[in-house]
Formats: sequence, structure tokens, C-alpha cells
Amino acid sequence: MSTFNANEPVHLSFGEAIEQTFNTWKKIALLMGGILILLGIVAAIIYGGIFAVIFGTTDLTNEILNMQSLDNQTPRMVLTLIFTIIAAAVFSPITAGLLQIAHNAESGEDYSFNTAFEHYKSVHVKDIILSAVIINLVSQGFSIVGELFALQTDAISTFIAGLLSLVLTILTFMSIPFIIFGKLDAVESIKASISVCGRKFFIILLLMIVVGLCIGLGILGLCIGIFFTMPLYYTLQYNVYRLAIGIDNVDELSQIGEDSN
Repeated sequence: MSTFNANEPVHLSFGEAIEQTFNTWKKIALLMGGILILLGIVAAIIYGGIFAVIFGTTDLTNEILNMQSLDNQTPRMVLTLIFTIIAAAVFSPITAGLLQIAHNAESGEDYSFNTAFEHYKSVHVKDIILSAVIINLVSQGFSIVGELFALQTDAISTFIAGLLSLVLTILTFMSIPFIIFGKLDAVESIKASISVCGRKFFIILLLMIVVGLCIGLGILGLCIGIFFTMPLYYTLQYNVYRLAIGIDNVDELSQIGEDSN
């Protein structure tokens, strides 16, 4: 694995990051939008199937509603944790694939619908999944602790837990880019992301707010438009890493299957 020098200076301009994010987005918005629509359908089928297996098809709606009551907080939180971990493990390689699409579009390399799924076969897949699971476990841990305290006190605990989850999201914003572009392992990628994003915390927060507002505009397009504005998040993630760290112009996917030789 590569090493990351935490002492190197990090340069990140808000204006340049926004400009590059939208430039990249314009190149791949339609392709990524189609991919996200497909993923939304698949996720709905998977989650629906899991709920049906657990609760049965006849009482599915009632069980979902009952889980919102105070008496059913524990099973709801456990199920949420399980589903979150499953989603992190299953879909994190696709996040890497979307970042790969952004990279290929900017570097003039070929990319297609299949590029979104290439990292399921890459040498990085274990680290991608492990980093996503670790981050989501910590984030869900904040939420669970907050909800448990909220049952005994008030909603302030839930707010604090949500705030901590947001901070974690910002600090680990570059974890997957550090794996697929920086070739770090799961733990080192998280450490490197925390180091860099911690130093540029407020710039990244502002970038995420601006991009988040732009993504929200997709709801105006009969709601389905959000699938085509959502790629802004991934192009932001890619460009923040590219501008702050830099990327060697090497085809990451050329390493697929190397370990099997």
C-alpha cells in the first residue's frame, strides 16, 4: 500500500472546487443518473424482500408502522443497524465506481455503465467495503446512543448524535478516494481522510451545503430529477480529493485481478 504524509500542505479553493465539480457533473450526469435510478429500484426490492421474509407479506405495513412506537425502539434500531451495514457492504464498491467514472471523464479515459461496477472485481474491494462498514458502524452508534438517551431525556440527545454523524461524514469524506486513488488500506484511508478533511473542515462543509442545495433542486423535476442532481455529490467528492491531494494518471482498474496472477 502507498503511504500518506500527513505533514504535507493541503490546498483547497472553494471556488475552484465548485467550478470543477459542475464541469465534471455536466459530463456524466445522465449516465450517473441512470445508474442511480437502477440502484434505487434494486435497493427497494432488496429491502422489501428482507422485510417480507422477516415479518411476512400480510403484516408488513403494520410492522413498519409499529416499529415507530416507543415500545419498539430496540428492534427498530437493530434492524436499522443491520440494513445500514448490509447497504454499506453491498453498495460501497458502486460508490467507488461512480468516483472512477468521474476520474475517467476528467482524464479522458473510457467509461461506461459497467464502470460503476468494476470495483467489485478490483484489488481494493475488501478495503472499500471494510472502510464503509467501519464508518457506518460508528455513525449508527452515534444515532443509537442518541436515541436511547432521548427516550430518557429529550430530543437534544438525538440532535447531538445527528451532529456527530454529520461531523463524521465530513471527516471521512475522502476515505474511498484515498483507497482507489491513493492505494491506502481501509484504516489508513480513514486516518488520512480525517487528517485532510479536519484541516479543511469548514471549506468542505460549505461545499457540501452548496452542493446539497443544488441536489435538492432535483425534486422540482417531478422528483425523479434528484437522481440526476445526486451525481453532484460524487463529483464533489472526486474533485475535492483531486484538488487537495492530486491523482496520478494511472488506470486504477488495470490492477483488477492482479492478485490472482
